[in-house]
Formats: sequence, structure tokens, C-alpha cells
Amino acid sequence: KDYYDAISDVTRRYIGGMRSFDAIEMTTNEVLATLRDLSEPGQPDPVIELIDLFMEDAPDRLHAMESSLDHRDQEALKVAAHSLKGSAKNLGAKPLARICAELEKQALAADWDNGLLTLKAIGQEFEKLRAVLAAEKNR
Repeated sequence: KDYYDAISDVTRRYIGGMRSFDAIEMTTNEVLATLRDLSEPGQPDPVIELIDLFMEDAPDRLHAMESSLDHRDQEALKVAAHSLKGSAKNLGAKPLARICAELEKQALAADWDNGLLTLKAIGQEFEKLRAVLAAEKNR
């Protein structure tokens, strides 16, 4: 586990402790509901902020993964997959995080053929998550 994974886990445990449940096992809807509970009148909506941050960053990560695969750049692919994995975990998007973890392993093994298939799966899962987040944002 690296530094960013550890920070993510600590943050999620803290939120879980405040709400008396295991935040590490939260789903996307549970994470967003918890953040909605923490919002205060007159303050920016933490759900909208989290969604906006994710939606600003994720396309860049997806592009970096695609470019890294095209150029057979192991380190860049590992970093991009790891970054998107962390963002997905923070949202409770476990399926996307799991697929990103798989791509991260494939990057370390220079498994380019399977990496291309995994990137396609990441894109599909991202589109599902995008729809969920758009619906949540428009609530």
C-alpha cells in the first residue's frame, strides 16, 4: 500500500467513525449520501465538489493510460492507473478501482495486450459511473 492509499483509507475510516460504519466498504451512493449529510447551509456542496473534481481529473487519467499503452510506457501507465484507482476508491466506485488495480499490475508486468483490454473495461466502467454521478449532481 502506498502513501495515497493509506491517506484514502484513513479519511474513509474517519468518516466511517463519525457515522458508525466501515467507510472503506462504502459504495458510491453511500459515500455521496455521507457527504450530503456533512454539508452545511451556505457552504459549497461537498458532493458537487467531489463529483466535479473527479470528472475534471478522470478524463486526463484515461487519456494518459491510453497514451502510455500506445508508447509502452510502464511507469506512466502505472501512475495513471494508480491515480484513477485512488480517485475511484474515494468515491466508493469499487468496480472501477478494481479494474484500475488490474491495469496497474499489468503495467508492472508490461502486459500490453491485456492492458488494452483492461483499458477498454475501464472506459466502460467510467461511463457507467459518469451516468451515476451526473444523476447525483442533478439531484
